[in-house]
Amino acid sequence: MNAVLVLKEWSEATPATHSVLRKRVLSDGDQRLVDRLRQTSTIRIDELRDGVRIVTEHHVGTIQLGSLRVTIAPKIKTRSLMEMVARTLDLDSVRLFDPVVTVGTGDNGFVDLLGLALAREGSRIAQRGHVRGYVSRTEDIGTVRGRVDLGHWVRHPGRSTLRCTYDDLTADLEANRILAAGLGLASQAVSHMRVSADLARLGGLLGQDLDLSRQLTLSRIDEVVASLDRRTSHYRVALDLVRLFVAGTLVHDQPHASSAKVTSFLLDMNMLFERFVGRVLIANAPRGLKVFPQKPLSGAYQYVANRSGWPNPIVRPDFVVTRDNGATVALADAKYKDRVRFPPSTADLYQLTVYGLAFDLPEPRTVVILYPLGEGDRDIGTVLQFVPDGGRGRVTIRQVGVPLDALATGGKSEHFWPFEAVTGAPNGFARSLAAEVKTLDSRSA
Repeated sequence: MNAVLVLKEWSEATPATHSVLRKRVLSDGDQRLVDRLRQTSTIRIDELRDGVRIVTEHHVGTIQLGSLRVTIAPKIKTRSLMEMVARTLDLDSVRLFDPVVTVGTGDNGFVDLLGLALAREGSRIAQRGHVRGYVSRTEDIGTVRGRVDLGHWVRHPGRSTLRCTYDDLTADLEANRILAAGLGLASQAVSHMRVSADLARLGGLLGQDLDLSRQLTLSRIDEVVASLDRRTSHYRVALDLVRLFVAGTLVHDQPHASSAKVTSFLLDMNMLFERFVGRVLIANAPRGLKVFPQKPLSGAYQYVANRSGWPNPIVRPDFVVTRDNGATVALADAKYKDRVRFPPSTADLYQLTVYGLAFDLPEPRTVVILYPLGEGDRDIGTVLQFVPDGGRGRVTIRQVGVPLDALATGGKSEHFWPFEAVTGAPNGFARSLAAEVKTLDSRSA
């Protein structure tokens, strides 16, 4: 019988704090999983003399260690998490909560809900039928079809077949292969029996006569998504969900092999947080302002000696806020970290200071750290200023909490906009920041 350990993100469990970890020994298979976790996630699992220690950061989900099932729960509600996924991946058309199938919100709730959303999208595609396309084939056949390779016929006289190249209408396309394989993978990752059965059934139905031998990778999915056209655009939601399962799933021995057993599913909250906040900022930008995610600046660093021919490093904040005329007014970076308990790291401050100095910003040069607020968390409202010797080249760094539950469910914080101080919005935020900066200036004078 499996033991269950439920942890929160950004927490630590040791044999002293959790008895289920005492005298626990990792098997060889567990150790291989732990090694992959170190390479692909922020989960750290160490074997100690008296048991096992688990340290979590910004990945949430489930991990199976022998007979121990470890669940890392997000700091926000399950429904809020699913709404974040929906808004980030354009899943507005997908009903996340079925009135007939009740998916619990306990140990594996959000994974099951992702599987439910994928099952519905797969069902819609199955009802419409596979997208088919023409694929060029070259075969030795007994009748003339398409274009005959006369040179091959001359070089091989007396053969009863002809080498022909022709276009074949088929459903064995990459989009269909990835969808079918993804449905099968998701069926192993979810724990809800009906959802798992529906995913497996759809995977078998859509995978008939398809070549599913290739490993399911993120690069394959990205290539297919980039090539979607008018005929295949309705695959986008399903493929985005498959990508989540491929990115978050670890299996025993061979990653994503069709015969392997899924042992964990992890969701990168840092990635989800950044993409969700980007959607919110773009939607809530006041008139005359624009938000650009991942807008690069290539001229901040320039080699003056470069025998290796390396390209100039690029400065790329998560979000750049500009006016309609293109003038940059503010920068922001999304950091999915527990700012209520821990201050910004030195590395974070170095990064944000470089952003503030690299871009042509109005004074006071403002860079915002956006960090998550869960249920019961309060915005700590921290303002920090970089003041070098001589006082020139100052950068103001402000931490602003993002109320995820309220934003995800469309609550009172729906019109969240953290840049009022530098964009001229007439409210108390600007006056508050101005007063704080003035205080800092007077202290450093």
